[in-house]
Parts: sequence; C-alpha cells; structure tokens
Amino acid sequence: KTNLAFALHALSGRKGKFVSITPRDFSSSELVQAELFGAVEGAYTGAVEKWGLVKSAEKGTLFIDELQSIDKDLQGKLITFIENKTYRRVGSAESISADVRFVFASNRAMSDMMETQILRDDFAYRLERVQLELLPLAERRLDISAALAFALAKIRRQRPHTFPVLGLSPDAYRLLFSHRWPGNLRQLENSLAQLCELADMQQSPLINENYVNQLFESKLRGLGTTPQEIICQASLTLAKEAIVRSFTSLSRGCERLLELGREVALESCGGDTAKAAQLINEDSQVMRLLAETSVARRQTFGPPQSKGS
Repeated sequence: KTNLAFALHALSGRKGKFVSITPRDFSSSELVQAELFGAVEGAYTGAVEKWGLVKSAEKGTLFIDELQSIDKDLQGKLITFIENKTYRRVGSAESISADVRFVFASNRAMSDMMETQILRDDFAYRLERVQLELLPLAERRLDISAALAFALAKIRRQRPHTFPVLGLSPDAYRLLFSHRWPGNLRQLENSLAQLCELADMQQSPLINENYVNQLFESKLRGLGTTPQEIICQASLTLAKEAIVRSFTSLSRGCERLLELGREVALESCGGDTAKAAQLINEDSQVMRLLAETSVARRQTFGPPQSKGS
C-alpha cells in the first residue's frame, strides 16, 4: 500500500514531500491530531509547540494507512480540510491554508466500513472520487519478479558494507516466484532480507535454493526463522545424518546425539549441572556424571600444547 501511494506521488508531479502516518500507532485521537495538524504548547497535558505532518507535506502527498482506525472526530476535521484546504493546530484558533494531496488506504472495503458505521457517510463520499483496488500478490504473479528485484535493490542500499549478495540463483528464483506470499509484499521483503543475511553469513554472492527451502521449512514447522536459527537447524540435520551413518548400531547413534545435546546444555550453562539439567529436562545426576567425566578427560590428556613447547 505504501509503495503504491509513493508511486502515485512520484508520478503526480507534486514537488513537496511524501509523508505517511498510521493513526492506529497512537494511543489517542488527540495525539493523532497533534501529529497531523500540529499543536501549540499547553494544548493538552505534555503538549509542546510543534508543526504537524500536514505542514511537512505542503505541495506534496500525505498517506494515511489503516483508514478504519480514524475516529469520527478526526474524520470531521479531515472533511473540513478536504473542503476548504484549511486546518487548525490543536489548541489554536488560527486557520492555516495548505496544499496537500491525501491518499487513504485500508484492508477493508469502503462499503463495509459505511455499513458498520466506522466511517461517516459524508467522509466516505468524499473519498469515493478515485478508488484503486490492490489485489493480493498471489493474484498478481507477473508483479513478483519486479517485487523481488525491487526488494533486493532496497536491501543492497540499506546494507552497503556487508558481504555483497549479487542476486538469486535460478532455482532460488523459481521457488520464490512460485510461493503464494499470503503476507504480500511485506512478507516477501522480510523473507528476502533473511535470505540475504543467510548468504552474508556464508559469504555467498548468491541466494541459493537451499537457503530458500530451509527458510520455508522453518516457518512451516514453526521453528525459529532468524538466520542463526535457520543455519542451526540445517547443521543439526546434517549432524544427525552423519552420526547415524557413522554408527553400525542405530541405537548407539541415537545415544551419541543425546550426549551431544547434554554437552551443549552444559556448555551453555557455564558448567552449572543443575541449570543444564533443568534446561533439557534431564536427570541432574546424569549431568553431574557428564561434568565429572569431562573434567577427568581434560586432566588425563591436558590442554593442547602450543608448537615449540
């Protein structure tokens, strides 16, 4: 929604700024109005002298997302502004003129918001002049290629000093293109950012299909989806396969996996056997025996000696 609103601004020829606000992010209507129109000092508890976003968007575009979160009082003030091109700062009687184009967005249908009386009829009628319906990304398959290129270029600009991820492998592109993207562009951008972090950590110039598969699998199974967690999941999978193949007895391979888990828990708890036992729901005596065995092993073999000693 924001990208479409910005595109409308960029193509409009308006010379002013593109400014956006989501009223739902504020705890009260009074704060939203102060953010939009500005306020004079003392207008309400904690109010300081300020100019609002309308002033910042002079001769530009003001994008208001989550239209359904605008209360009736603010709707009335917006009607006055749309009709007369004038507004008042909170706590002031002075009318100020402004040349601002408004763009509103919502994930609810205008007719539904009118029927449920979320919007005043006289406010809704003024917004019906031009309406654009933005279909889900899954219904705009041809836009996915452009969205991937746009998101990748955006990520490169935001992280210029990290390892340069140059693009997607053909197989990775195929997987991303065929995905349904229920969260639309925001989900696509967030997923691509995570994939860039994965490639960065592996110092790979390309995002390959393994990264994409691991990311989608982690989300599907409800596992962690940070780059570190994804790599950890992949490493555990490889470790499991390697250990099971290395032992002729499957039961011995499984025992070794359990031993590794206990060792990791003990190390992560700084050698505290009680905490380690609680962390993995293991018997504390087992953890104490493991700690004693580790100490005995170090005493027997000693620390690794440096060359020349």
